[in-house]
Amino acid sequence: LQNACLDTLNSEWTQTKDELEQLLGRRKGQSLAALAPSSSMQQAVTPIAQPGFGAQQPAHHHRHATEHDARQAAYATVVVDVAEQYKSGKYSNRDIADDFLQSVKSSQDQRDRKLLIQECWELVSHVSKATATPLTVGASSSSSSSSAIVPMETEDNILGDGKAAWNHALRIVTGSRSFLEAGYESYIKASVASPPHSHIKDVDNANWFQIMTEYVRLSFARGDSDYPQHLTGIVHHNDGNGPALVYPVWPCIYYSFRSGKYEDALAFANATPHVDPIVTEAIRAYAMATDRQTHVASHQLQTKYSEIKDSKDPYLVAVYLILTRNEVGKVIDQLAKTAQDFMWWKLCYIRFMNERHLSSGNASTVSNIASQMTLENLQNQLLQCGAEYFRCEADPLLWFKMLCMCGLFELAIHHILLETKYQVEAVHFALALHYRSLLRVPQQLDEPLLSNNKPRHEINVHCIIHEYCRWISPQHPDVAVCYYHLLRNEAVMELALIELAVDNKLSEQLFGSIAPNGQRTRACVERVLPEKFTNLVVNAAAVAQRKGRYSTMLELYLIAEHRIVEQKNSHSNSAVPQQFAHGFMQTVFNVLNPLLSQAVQMGSPNREEYLQLANRMQQHLQSGTMVTSNVALNTPIQTFFTLLNLAKFFQLAQQQQYQAALELSKELGILPFEQSDINAKVAAFQERCDDCVRHNLPCLVVEVMRALLALKNQTAQKQRLQEIARCILQFAGRGKFGMTNAEYSELLSLGDSVSQ
Repeated sequence: LQNACLDTLNSEWTQTKDELEQLLGRRKGQSLAALAPSSSMQQAVTPIAQPGFGAQQPAHHHRHATEHDARQAAYATVVVDVAEQYKSGKYSNRDIADDFLQSVKSSQDQRDRKLLIQECWELVSHVSKATATPLTVGASSSSSSSSAIVPMETEDNILGDGKAAWNHALRIVTGSRSFLEAGYESYIKASVASPPHSHIKDVDNANWFQIMTEYVRLSFARGDSDYPQHLTGIVHHNDGNGPALVYPVWPCIYYSFRSGKYEDALAFANATPHVDPIVTEAIRAYAMATDRQTHVASHQLQTKYSEIKDSKDPYLVAVYLILTRNEVGKVIDQLAKTAQDFMWWKLCYIRFMNERHLSSGNASTVSNIASQMTLENLQNQLLQCGAEYFRCEADPLLWFKMLCMCGLFELAIHHILLETKYQVEAVHFALALHYRSLLRVPQQLDEPLLSNNKPRHEINVHCIIHEYCRWISPQHPDVAVCYYHLLRNEAVMELALIELAVDNKLSEQLFGSIAPNGQRTRACVERVLPEKFTNLVVNAAAVAQRKGRYSTMLELYLIAEHRIVEQKNSHSNSAVPQQFAHGFMQTVFNVLNPLLSQAVQMGSPNREEYLQLANRMQQHLQSGTMVTSNVALNTPIQTFFTLLNLAKFFQLAQQQQYQAALELSKELGILPFEQSDINAKVAAFQERCDDCVRHNLPCLVVEVMRALLALKNQTAQKQRLQEIARCILQFAGRGKFGMTNAEYSELLSLGDSVSQ
């Protein structure tokens, strides 16, 4: 497999296997073993999580909570601030990646880890800035003033509809190059500032000419002017203020290229006759190009390259190669010492068609350009090499950066998500890239974490944010709401908030509560999403109802009713809110009354739970905050109180408080206690009695008869009790009202005992 990968690279770069092995870091003494492969090579794409939550997702962040606390707080501050701006419509020009970068820089974290994370954020920030304002391929920067973001949803196509996708890919390459170049500039300045023999005492106030010539002197010279013989173009610069400054021009130009200082490279070329005017003009065109990836070398420059390609000065050859994109020979092995160097060279060689090529329709021109190094070629090469080729103990995030630099953001996020020490970063990298529409994202919350939907992968950012919010929401629900808000997907945000409220029992933290006295406590969802609050609460209540979370359902419907009543009071001419409130309460009674019907008798399953719900509802009704003017609510409310009294009756009967139980059964108004009431009670029961009450009639009749029998032996009202027993027997005999034969036989037996 290793040889197969080398063969693939060989065909792309037209180098020998031996040279490729050197490039990949096998040569002794290779600085920074970032490119060195291990003994075995693994596939770059790690196993895909199964659909739903919990497989390979950041739910176990708590293992590293201590070390992540500082960064979490810093990230959360940014998210809350951006969410507030987003609400006010100011999000489009905000660079959230740069905000995260600044928060990391100011955080209190272990130094080495902080620097690793900071470098990743610098990369994401560079790419984010480059893609924030897409340019038309080959056009100048002044021709586009739009700040719109172009999502990479268009399948790559060389002509026609693929132009936007090419444009976006060009921006990714530009951003990655600028990151690598800025990093190398910092490295050169640090190198010049560090050695004790440096001639520059204040790097911050030195110009690039001073910095670069000093860096080259420290790198090559054994004195101030004794350079290796293979370096050509030695310049003697005398500004009249001292001894002449001696330096080789080609390393200065190359390292200026490598640091993104293209205009300074041009200044070096202009300052010496060692650089051919044709090359100087090519450097000028390259330095001034808006998009260097579309730059095309002149025929004259190609001819000049053929004359110098065998030079022993690798820097001379390297400058020509960057300008012409000719086949890379051994020079890459001499100059690409690290993974960053390797990637920079690869990015320099990526070729994009300019506007003239795109509009020409010339098939041979398009085919010729397309056959050169493209971003897709680089992506395939990188994946064929795999993560093991870029494994480095000193930089565990190297593979993440390599994937990002070639636009494989989805795989990069998936990779770092599996690195438990950096899962907090993975969440925020995903959020920042998603914020700039740089990720392909499925629309459903329960899709796999990583899916390979052609032509590219998709990463389930919604799922990542949701799992993270499930972890932070118990302590910081308001922050979790802000994270959801930045997903800019209302359907996913609603589903996620509802799941937190219902399944994670965070209803009170998210939506607030209603006190027994009817006062409502507000919570974070209403503060962050006031216009969506009522719909969210109602939908969450409906989900809780379907899942059998009746306590949560009741509280949420009470909150919704209370808020709509508030709206009614503030808009007295509107009847719509009140109608909605009646609908909520109707739903509550439609659920609560059947539950209570099953719990009124002693020993019923879930009796305590359902009675607690009923008592909570009774408190709300008695608080005076409920809207009760709708006639449609009268019957369910009456049924509700009847069921509560039935529950109280059965409890009194069990406690053998028979007199109190008998009086309560009379207050219920279901059974006849006088001969004259029998017909009316039968008719009322048959026509108007709710099924929830009917369900308990057989037990009610039997328990009342038992109470009569007990009281007959304890009181002097035997005749009156016997009269009541006869009324109840006649009532029951008019149809048995759902009594079983056993229940009816028991009733008759008890009646006979009372009559004796």
